[in-house]
Amino acid sequence: MTFAMAGLLSEESVYTRAQVPLLGDIPVIGALFSHTTHTREESELMIFVTPKLVRPLAPDEVPPPPGAFETTTRTTLSSTGSASTTAPVRTWQPSGAVGAER
Repeated sequence: MTFAMAGLLSEESVYTRAQVPLLGDIPVIGALFSHTTHTREESELMIFVTPKLVRPLAPDEVPPPPGAFETTTRTTLSSTGSASTTAPVRTWQPSGAVGAER
């Protein structure tokens, strides 16, 4: 079963007037020397979702989040251009039960 989750409507109107210099500015007869264009554009964005049921993962099947066990360090440059490295910024360790049970 697919359902619409969100939508976005957009509308844009543009009026453009082109004329012969000086002659298009004359009252009454200036319309003979000018041209007006109206452009209207509408767009619609819809997001559809189709849910799918999957089986639960066993605790040993759960992969770590991307970048979880990478050691990231901060490198800073001083005004002289030399680089210094500090201790790891973050590491990840699971805190609690992993996986799902029925």
